[in-house]
Amino acid sequence: MKIIIVGDGKVGFTLAQHLSRENHDVTIIDTRDDALRRANDTLDVMCVKGNGASITTLRESGADTADVLIAATNADEVNMVCCLTAKRLGTKYTIARVRDMEYTAELSSLKREMGIDMIINPENATAVEISRLLRFPSAANIDTFYRGRVELIGFRVQADDFICSQPLSALPGKPGLIVALDSGDAGRLGEELQTLLKEVPVVNIDHHQGNPGYGSAANWVDPAMSATGEMVGHLAEALGLSLEGALAEAVYVALASDTGSFSYGNTRASTLRMAARLLEGGLDIASVRARLDNNWSESKLRLWGRLMSEARILDNGKLGVSIVSRALLRECGASREDAEGFVEQLRKIRGVRVALLLREEEREGSIMTKVSLRSSGADDVRKVAAQFGGGGHKNAAGATVDLPPEKTLTVIQPYIRHVWN
Repeated sequence: MKIIIVGDGKVGFTLAQHLSRENHDVTIIDTRDDALRRANDTLDVMCVKGNGASITTLRESGADTADVLIAATNADEVNMVCCLTAKRLGTKYTIARVRDMEYTAELSSLKREMGIDMIINPENATAVEISRLLRFPSAANIDTFYRGRVELIGFRVQADDFICSQPLSALPGKPGLIVALDSGDAGRLGEELQTLLKEVPVVNIDHHQGNPGYGSAANWVDPAMSATGEMVGHLAEALGLSLEGALAEAVYVALASDTGSFSYGNTRASTLRMAARLLEGGLDIASVRARLDNNWSESKLRLWGRLMSEARILDNGKLGVSIVSRALLRECGASREDAEGFVEQLRKIRGVRVALLLREEEREGSIMTKVSLRSSGADDVRKVAAQFGGGGHKNAAGATVDLPPEKTLTVIQPYIRHVWN
């Protein structure tokens, strides 16, 4: 992104340092030669000497095409004028550092009247953060939503913590509401929640075809949506929440995952528009993609190599099959999760119309098979999954079969042949 920082003090310099390391195009505006010289000598940024509230200086810095302007001088009034002027010139998103409590008490009016997208009071933010940490000293992270009214708290569970290996029903307290996301039927929520589903109101938000509407409080099921995350994004916008920060990352990951990085047939114009709004809100896609894609383990690499070398091409090249046995996972030192996504590789083979991944599992001493099906175009694999109590989408479906993988292949193959017959 193209980012302009007005004010090269401690805050501005630190921001420029971090943003330039993330390969953003950063420009710093300041009136002091020594501050600009330090930034120019130590950071990969462009420096402009001048008044950040000046139209001429902002134009010289490229405010008309900038994605973000951050005004971080020591003067609140200058910061607000910088944002107002940059917004008028065409900057997409503006952030002002405002420390005076008289101004912060009128945040909503300032943002509305001056077109400032975000106002930050560093001292107040620090105090709030310290307060949150004191309330939840063992929290690994705390994310805030809905203008501070909702907090999502993450804890690192240690081996000797009392909740380890405990069912949900044994945890202290009882929820007042269950929100089920992306679960095509109540059974996918797990055995431990089944009793609670009868006792607690349930909101069911999903995009899978065949969802029976098991929510006792509300059901929003829309198979036309590319991902349940897209529905969550619409819900957030309806509640007046900004699609930014952790919320934006979560929505983007949902969109990208369920659409094959916006390449599957379920990608709609509205899906791309939501992705665009995430970008406009400051989402760093490069950073998110790096965390998603560049984290393979060596065991996953070995597993995928074996699966590729042992893949079967059946039915005159129309069916691609891979079997993930427990023995293979042990040989590669891999986990079940390491096999996730491999079925997509089978679908890439020229001529293959249906890709089938069969993963062996053991539950309560019985061998069963987790079935993943993928197809393209008009080939409907959801109908195949439905024959075995599964479900999903037209081109991506799954089921669990109470048979070993080889027997599952024998049983399921005739149903797959109906897909192209």
